[in-house]
Amino acid sequence: MERYIGARIDAARGQWVGLSTPDFRDWFEAIYAWSNENWRERDPVPPLSINDLPDTRILTPQDFASGVWLTANVWAGSAETRVSARLPDGSVVELTRTQEGAGEASRIGAEWADPFAAQRQLSVARIALQSRSGNERAQGVELFQGSRFGPAAPQPQRAIADRNMHLWRAALPQLPDGVHRIEVTSTDRNGVVFTDTLVVEVRDERPARYWRRELWE
Repeated sequence: MERYIGARIDAARGQWVGLSTPDFRDWFEAIYAWSNENWRERDPVPPLSINDLPDTRILTPQDFASGVWLTANVWAGSAETRVSARLPDGSVVELTRTQEGAGEASRIGAEWADPFAAQRQLSVARIALQSRSGNERAQGVELFQGSRFGPAAPQPQRAIADRNMHLWRAALPQLPDGVHRIEVTSTDRNGVVFTDTLVVEVRDERPARYWRRELWE
């Protein structure tokens, strides 16, 4: 029986779940377009960082109107894998594989990206680390080959989850205001089951993104 185990990750885990929101897709497209420009000519600082992305687990009616997709990246997923989600009202939604694997061309871009992975790949802060320790080798990140990056603006990784053969998604119906739990379950062809719970909050308006300093001045 085939099995994929992530490095330094609980062996019982077999999927990531996330939400592809309108804000995520706009954020993805901005950094992705910049990352594909000629690195010698583009602005060295990316147009956005992870700090510019609103919390994707806080949703508004406007988000639902533009499309919110529940996603599941099933690591050893195949054509026989089945993925479903139990919504707060008890109804069950079936997720669809973004690449059927039937000879179609690769589907690439914000609509087909894994939001869980892409948020971590498109704004990698570890190469922007700086300190006043006086240790020149402690600035940025030092790779095992002996080469090093930084200190610099957060840069995306070279490999971005802009396409995926084992990503499933489903349109999330509008939920009422409040906090909700969504249970996502995948079952592979060998009957191995993985379940994760995603907690989301629905509000009429999105709260302030940053710490409200004016309340303490």
